[in-house]
Amino acid sequence: MSCQLRFLQYNECSILVEWPAIIDENMLQDILRFKNIIKNNCAKENIEVITAYNSILIVYSYTIDNINSVFLSLRALYESQNNEQLIDSRIFKIPVCYDAELRC
Repeated sequence: MSCQLRFLQYNECSILVEWPAIIDENMLQDILRFKNIIKNNCAKENIEVITAYNSILIVYSYTIDNINSVFLSLRALYESQNNEQLIDSRIFKIPVCYDAELRC
């Protein structure tokens, strides 16, 4: 899946990448794939990658001097991910008891 992304400078040290504000399983997989690509390709840089439902915040440990260059690099990374595998996911089932005797 390839989406129309928005790249925004969040502050002097971070970039926000936004996907369309829709609920879609394929879009979630796309976001998680891109997060892994960023982490794998930017391992030498000291960055933190934070995901939300339709965005990724990339926080650098330094001030970004040439924002357009970083935008172009991220866009190229995103466009190169077409052959990446799906992210393995797990569903956790946590038992819950609502018995009246056990309530506080």
